[in-house]
Amino acid sequence: MKSKITFWVMLVVLVAGGLAGAETLTLQPIEDAMIFGETEAGGFEARLLVKFDLTLVPRDARVVDASLYLDGVQIPNALGMICLYAAPLTTDWSSEDADWEGPGAGTEWGNIGGDWEYTYGDYGCLVAENERTPRLNLTTLIIGQLKDPKAWKGLVLFPTEYPDDSIDMQLGMFRRLKPRLEVRYHLGEDIGSSGSEAVEKAKNEAR
Repeated sequence: MKSKITFWVMLVVLVAGGLAGAETLTLQPIEDAMIFGETEAGGFEARLLVKFDLTLVPRDARVVDASLYLDGVQIPNALGMICLYAAPLTTDWSSEDADWEGPGAGTEWGNIGGDWEYTYGDYGCLVAENERTPRLNLTTLIIGQLKDPKAWKGLVLFPTEYPDDSIDMQLGMFRRLKPRLEVRYHLGEDIGSSGSEAVEKAKNEAR
């Protein structure tokens, strides 16, 4: 039991150590578009397309955390709670011309209301009258996208749980929403290898 406790203590210390002393880069959207329409299930839904400039992250950065903060969210009491999902878009889009039918003038989405990949997304549930700014963990997604930041197509934010008659409330929420992406990283050092070795050692000792 003692060895297992030691492992978890070491793991917490390593994670905290990775964040300690990290640089923080706050990115604001360079493009955004709100789209809405009828889903295949028959309800109405609003979605927010948003893109950040990942080329501003230094090329030699070792990202330890990437979080999407949703400032300005206010959930009406009538809604009670709404859960938002953030997922990476897989199709280029235009902030001027994107709508429910397509990403730009004269084009169509592969799937109604947008094309995205669920695998590396995250979701957060927002509760009415909760003053805390929602945070979605996109670390794995952003680390992967930084391999080719120019190919980054942005994110789609959409509700995963909502009343069928809430489209006006959804639109109001997205109009007030001010997403920002905070990327925390270290430059010119590899603190990951020694940390990984320590975790493996603690695991072996815990067995």
